[in-house]
Amino acid sequence: VIFITALSETADKVRGFEVGAVDYITKPLEHEEVVARVCTHLALRRLQRELQAMNEQLEQRVAERTAELARANAQLERRVRELEGIDQLTQIQMAPPLEMRAAYEEILRIVARVMEASEVSIYRPAEGGESLERVASTRLSVPGRVAGEELPGERNRVPVEDSQSLVARAFVEGKPKTGEGGEGATPILYSGEVLGVLQVEGLTDVEEGTEGRLDPFARLGREVALALRVMQMAEDMENSEMEVKSLLES
Repeated sequence: VIFITALSETADKVRGFEVGAVDYITKPLEHEEVVARVCTHLALRRLQRELQAMNEQLEQRVAERTAELARANAQLERRVRELEGIDQLTQIQMAPPLEMRAAYEEILRIVARVMEASEVSIYRPAEGGESLERVASTRLSVPGRVAGEELPGERNRVPVEDSQSLVARAFVEGKPKTGEGGEGATPILYSGEVLGVLQVEGLTDVEEGTEGRLDPFARLGREVALALRVMQMAEDMENSEMEVKSLLES
């Protein structure tokens, strides 16, 4: 707003600016002066809008860069957790053999931390190989529950041919899988043999892409396979020694 008025007192001019004027021209008018002032204020307004647009673009770039840094930091943190988890699984392989139940519990703890999963389960082939049995789960770690106990609304055995089951598909295809609701499953692979399946629930960032989330999961599955193989070999050796001792004593 440019005021054009015969009021030329300083108080009048101050009052005009106080109520929102951008300029104040007193009569008698000089048309060239009016045009010049209008052009000046139009140029100022254009520059203000350009500056505002540049600030908005800068804010957007800063926000995008901040988001990129946050994603990169999250990926780095996941990678660190993965390396720590693999190191802990390696320690299980190198340490004195654990009882299988204790080994399962330690593996569940490590995988839950690395994958940031709310629930973790281990499935192994049941006798006959036609189904997969849940042999360990963080849900079964609750005091008062025992391995193999049927939980309300859940199955502790999954038919291998169940194409709707993420666990069965990961076992048959030998590849990690993700499903709805943050569920994931990866085969426990040892020298091309599928020893079982790791299943997790409650993954929070599957939307970032399957590769970034499933690759670490698959690597964990391979390390778990080595740990289970070591535990199984130790258990088999102990059983063999007991059988030999029993034969000698008889």
